[in-house]
Amino acid sequence: MGFITVIIFRLLTTDSSIWDMGLGDLALFLCVLLGGMGYAQGGILGKRMRGWRVICWSLVISLPLVVPLTLINFDFTHLAQIADDSPKSIILFTFLCLFNNLIGFFFFYEGLGMGGVARVSQIDLFRPFLTFFFSVAFLGEKMSVISVFFLLLIIVIVYSSKRSKII
Repeated sequence: MGFITVIIFRLLTTDSSIWDMGLGDLALFLCVLLGGMGYAQGGILGKRMRGWRVICWSLVISLPLVVPLTLINFDFTHLAQIADDSPKSIILFTFLCLFNNLIGFFFFYEGLGMGGVARVSQIDLFRPFLTFFFSVAFLGEKMSVISVFFLLLIIVIVYSSKRSKII
């Protein structure tokens, strides 16, 4: 239901049809698919080893693929711009890299291992809502009525999935 809801939201908020999907849409779909499989596997591994080991080993294993793709696709002018801005930008960039994208996963995979993927992953579904909230509050993004409607619809879907019995 969530996937269908996102597709409907995309169709209603863009000028393109379902058949006008581009390479970026396909790449996003593959990322969600592969990310979901990695997410589930990480939760299973979280039962056998500590959370910090799960994320660190996943980074080590993915390194041979990530480094070449990063070198090919990364726009290094952004990195130079951060360095030229101020020490504050470098501190914030470092904070995001270390805490949000590494150390946060230590606790996340530990929690997946303790509580189970199905239960704990439901909490992670609230991340898009926080992203919307902070983009409106701090970046001046506009929140449309249709966005609020679909956010509420996703909340209903998540709540319903938690309440339904597995058959």
